Amino acid sequence: SSQEVTLRGVEDDENDGDQTTDVTISVLDHHSDAAYHSVSDVVYTWTTVQQLDWHWEGENLEVNEVQSTTTFTLVLTMQPPSDRVLSIVSADTGEVTVAPAQLTFTSSNWNSPQTVTTTGINDTTVDGSQNATLTLAVVDASSDNDYDPVTDVTLIATNTDDDAPTTTT
Repeated sequence: SSQEVTLRGVEDDENDGDQTTDVTISVLDHHSDAAYHSVSDVVYTWTTVQQLDWHWEGENLEVNEVQSTTTFTLVLTMQPPSDRVLSIVSADTGEVTVAPAQLTFTSSNWNSPQTVTTTGINDTTVDGSQNATLTLAVVDASSDNDYDPVTDVTLIATNTDDDAPTTTT
């Protein structure tokens, strides 16, 4: 009968990109019936994906349509061997904008928090609170190639509506 095997990647605090490891499944001859001694090993390649090694701090990302702002900071958790440029993009700039659009972390400023400001955008639509997805991604063209496969991260910013429904009598 089949048995499940779980493999887990281990954080190694190194900016070394994705790492591959061969996992070999073998019959242990001294623990198995002789009929299985001739079974060949099977090798699987396991890839541990480099994660975005940053930390963000800030309050809830909540703004309102009176163009209020809130901030959060980003900082890397380990020193990069070369520049790392992150983009911050709002999926709905009609509700929430972000500034700046990019942050650059170098080997000398990697552990200094950099501030991102989110701003609520006013509209005349009675639409209630709206969520905007903020995507943080490595800018591949401006960063070391080791960071190309790093997965994007999303945050949610909420913009509270200030419009009241119109009543007619």
